Amino acid sequence: MASSAHAYQPRDTVSVSELRQWMYCPRVVWYGRSMGDYRPTTGAMKVGIEAEAERQRLEERRSFAQYGLEACNKRFQVPVASEALGLSGRIDCLIELTPVSLEDAQVGVRPLNWKVGDPMFVPVEYKWTSRADQRQNTIQLAAYGMILESLTGTPVPLGFIALLPEEEVVRVELVPRVRRAVKCTLDEAREGLSAPELPWPTLHRGKCQDCEFRRFCNDVW
Repeated sequence: MASSAHAYQPRDTVSVSELRQWMYCPRVVWYGRSMGDYRPTTGAMKVGIEAEAERQRLEERRSFAQYGLEACNKRFQVPVASEALGLSGRIDCLIELTPVSLEDAQVGVRPLNWKVGDPMFVPVEYKWTSRADQRQNTIQLAAYGMILESLTGTPVPLGFIALLPEEEVVRVELVPRVRRAVKCTLDEAREGLSAPELPWPTLHRGKCQDCEFRRFCNDVW
């Protein structure tokens, strides 16, 4: 089983979702890579997926007022990948602050009157969760910000997490401390996924109750 765990993606590439899951429980990532498309889905996961899809549907008709931003465009489910960081993922919502698209920014296009240091993009993540669970979601958001910076050479100083079902929007400053946590978690995940043995489970056994891989952890239950 250990060898199949590393066949799912290149060993040095970690998805941003895996980064968040690693913080929740390393075994979720390990089993997820092992099972690929056969990964089980829990009832709670289905509820979250449906809520996030509904949020996107509503978001498509809304202005930028809830974010307190003046912007030009919103895009959804935007795939991004940084070879330099070894990270990839799909941003729930990407706010483009200027008329320049993400694709154009990657080849050096900048808006008129743009100054070095001006942000051009803001990532938004939709989460079926509460404020109490924000650490791993903040790390995920920061990872997307770092990917955008790597791709465009423009700063991404902030992002937003939309909490569902309350529809509360939380502004997150992507400060150096959070960025360091992204790098530390990424290094830890790479090391753990490169090892032949199963990683340790989470120390918080309450998380196991609704885990889709609960029945595989015979050393826990």
